Amino acid sequence: MIRIPDIGRFEFRLADGAANPYLLPAAIIAAGLDDIERQIDSSDRSNNNSYVGATTESAPWKH
Repeated sequence: MIRIPDIGRFEFRLADGAANPYLLPAAIIAAGLDDIERQIDSSDRSNNNSYVGATTESAPWKH
């Protein structure tokens, strides 16, 4: 999930504290460059909330 609060800035919100602070930005930039190289149109935005309507089912316990 990427959040764009202002022009010229973005926040990558899926990373956590365990992510390598050097490899994560490199991977994000590499993914963006790959999209440009392969001319992938990623203009479709998703503004939905993944938490709303999510259901979880417990696995049946075998005793």
